Amino acid sequence: MRATILAIPLLSAICQISFGSECVLEGGEVTLYGSINKETFPGAPNYESVEMSDEAESVQILKANKEICVTGTYPDSEQSFKLTNLSKFHLVFDTPYSIKDDAAAENFIVTGHIYSAVTGHHHTPAILEVSRVETASGNVSKKDKVTDAGKIAMKANQGMGGTHSNAKSTTNSTTVPDYCEGFSSEACSRIRAVVEANIRPSYCLDGNVITNSAPNMTSEQLQICNTIAERTYANAVDQRISDARAAVKESWTQYQGIITTIDTGYRCDVINAMSANLAITKIQEFMDDEKAKYGLIGDVNTSIETATTDAVHASKAEVENGACKRITPAWRGKIRALVSDLMPRP
Repeated sequence: MRATILAIPLLSAICQISFGSECVLEGGEVTLYGSINKETFPGAPNYESVEMSDEAESVQILKANKEICVTGTYPDSEQSFKLTNLSKFHLVFDTPYSIKDDAAAENFIVTGHIYSAVTGHHHTPAILEVSRVETASGNVSKKDKVTDAGKIAMKANQGMGGTHSNAKSTTNSTTVPDYCEGFSSEACSRIRAVVEANIRPSYCLDGNVITNSAPNMTSEQLQICNTIAERTYANAVDQRISDARAAVKESWTQYQGIITTIDTGYRCDVINAMSANLAITKIQEFMDDEKAKYGLIGDVNTSIETATTDAVHASKAEVENGACKRITPAWRGKIRALVSDLMPRP
C-alpha cells in the first residue's frame, strides 16, 4: 500500500519547512554563555526615541557567545515562525536583578525559557525568562547579583514550547552544581574546572565503569570521572533523539506533500470532504508508524498535528494562487485513485 502511494507524482507544491536540531522550540529551556550588560531602550508611548520623549527603559542584555534560532507558532494565527541568528537576549527576572559595573565583562552561564518578543517592552527578537545564573569562572553569584537560591543545572533542554501567557515562572539559582555535593568549596572549584573544560582526564579509565572503589584514585578524581561519564552518556542520548527527530521529519515531508495534494483536491471539488478526511487520517497513521520506527512514540517535538496543519496551509496557498484553474483531467484521475487506495476496506 505505502509503495503505491509514494509512487504517485505530487503535482502540487510542497510547503518548504525548516527542521533543524540546532533550533529551540519556543518555551524550551536553554543554557547560554556570554556577558551581561545593562542597556537602555526607548519605551512608551512610541518606543522610538528617548530624545523624542519616549520613556527610557533599562534592561539586562545577554550577549551570547554563539547564535541560536527559535521556532514556534503564533497563537493568534497558528502560523509557524523561525527566528534565526539570535545572539542578544533581553533577560527577564522574577525578582530585581543587578550587577556590579566591574562584573559586566565576566562570562555568565544563564539558564531559562526562551520566547519570542511580544510587546514593545521586549527589546530583542527573543527574550529569556531566567531561572538560573552563575559565572562561568565557577564563582557562585553574590546576593547583589541574583536573588533566591536553588539547584544549578548545566545542560540545555529543548522542552515543549508554549506561549507567554502559559509560561510558568521559575526560581533564580546561584548554588553549586549537584556534582559538588559533599565537597568543600575549594574541592568544588577544582572539580568544576575539569568538568567544565569538557576534556576527559587521562586518569579516567577508558572503556571501564568508574566505581566508588576504583583503586589509586582520589574522591575528587572519581567524582570528575563519574560526572564526565554521565554527561557523555546524556549527550549521546540527546544526540540520538535529535537524529531520530530529524529523520522522522524528513520522512514526513513526502507525507505532507500527499496531504497537500489531497486537500487541494478537496478544495477544488475533485473529491468530497469525507473522502479527504479519511485519506488524510490514513496518511497520519503512516506518519505515526514512522515515529514508532524511530522510537519517538509520545514525543511532543514530532507533532503529526502540526505537520498536517502545515500541509493544509500549503494547500490553501496553492488554491489561492490559482491551482484549481490549472488542474488537468489526468491530475483529477490520479487524485481520485490515490484517495481510493487510502479508503478503509470492509
